[in-house]
Amino acid sequence: MSKKEVRVKTEKDKNTDKSVFSIDYFSSPDKENTRFNLYSYLMESRNTVLHINTNMSASVSPEKDRDNVIALRDMCSEDNFDFYMAPAARENSGGFLGKFLNKEGNKHTAYNILINIPEKTFNRDIFDRYMCSYFIRLGIGFETDKYDSIKSDFQTGLLVPDEFYRVFEYDLFDAFEFNHIKLISDTVSKTELERIFSK
Repeated sequence: MSKKEVRVKTEKDKNTDKSVFSIDYFSSPDKENTRFNLYSYLMESRNTVLHINTNMSASVSPEKDRDNVIALRDMCSEDNFDFYMAPAARENSGGFLGKFLNKEGNKHTAYNILINIPEKTFNRDIFDRYMCSYFIRLGIGFETDKYDSIKSDFQTGLLVPDEFYRVFEYDLFDAFEFNHIKLISDTVSKTELERIFSK
């Protein structure tokens, strides 16, 4: 895969002094493997929390939300993943890159979901089942004994997804329906990322 197929731009966040990487994989001939390879590289030896807000999809209907949420709950139980799930306000006017998300309105409840994925657990099956229906945010890299406090802070609102960069080694937001990833970290370089995508 060439650099032209996956473009990586970087800038410094003045407030955190961390690097913000904008990864565009629209031209990739194999978008799912592009995503999976990046996730594998970052997650293989690191604890990760997966955040899903079911408002964040351009193609999943509110009716399908209910089936997906039940499936996610059951999968977490089957995989022994600790998780937290709570109703979230249905956002009927939100959008991303000019496209409306879940524009059916307030007919059904949306959900905020936080899932703990321990180190050395991530594989293609988990990727396919958990990470291909909604835009997702990954908080990658934290000590195992910190999970309970991370979960508690998330439940009480002290930790919000837009501020994952404060807690985790990598803060990754993947708007996969728009072929775009935003990654915040001070432990990876543009050259390193381009090397992942060139394999």
